[in-house]
Amino acid sequence: GTVTMSDDSRVVNVDGDIRVVAANDIHVGGIHTTTGNVALEATSGSVLDAGDLHRDLVAIGLQVIAGTGIGTSANALETTVTTLSATATGGGIRIEELDTLVVDDVSSSVERVKVDASTMTTAVASQTSVTTTAGDGHIVMVLKGGSLTINDTVTAHGSGNIRLETEGTDIQGNADISSTSGHITIIGQVGVELTTAADVITGGTGTINVEAETAPVTMSADSRVVNVDGDIRLAAANDLLVGGIHTTTGNVALESTS
Repeated sequence: GTVTMSDDSRVVNVDGDIRVVAANDIHVGGIHTTTGNVALEATSGSVLDAGDLHRDLVAIGLQVIAGTGIGTSANALETTVTTLSATATGGGIRIEELDTLVVDDVSSSVERVKVDASTMTTAVASQTSVTTTAGDGHIVMVLKGGSLTINDTVTAHGSGNIRLETEGTDIQGNADISSTSGHITIIGQVGVELTTAADVITGGTGTINVEAETAPVTMSADSRVVNVDGDIRLAAANDLLVGGIHTTTGNVALESTS
């Protein structure tokens, strides 16, 4: 079945974790915990925004598993969380975060009340990364403020595109950002940094675009931006510090404005 919340309904926990599971879709009004984590699982469906009266998801950690999609191109899931992990398929992943966000491991645990009123612990296994696993699912994460830190991989399936954008500050990649053949765009309102062994990779007809609006693009010596056939563009308001930028049959454009 489906879990359906109206726009003005909320599931609220001050300190503990929250878990919502549906065989099909989950329609989120507002799910909020002050110091806990939220786990959402739509086994064969999508996790969708039911309306904009409340922030959809407020938590320390958020883990989402969807058999189809998380948010839609017309209506992203609106979050205020510290740490995110998410998995979907052809419906893609679309997140609009209010503040700072880290892609990293998230786990949770809830007490399930039995018919005799005793409880049984239900642990939700730790989930890593932000990934689409089938159906050429796209990944779009836009931060309205704060920095984006990639501690676990961001991976789009097949020709799925990736857009990572901060409207307030930096993006730091500490893990790979990749698609099999989709386009990848990374835009930091301030700077973009790729640390040790963090690569940006695509192939086929995909292209890569990395922009730092008011600061440098900084690559460590062993980080790479790699495209098998397509073009690559890096643009920075200040310096470009290059680790390795490689394309087999495409072109590379580097722009360092000042």
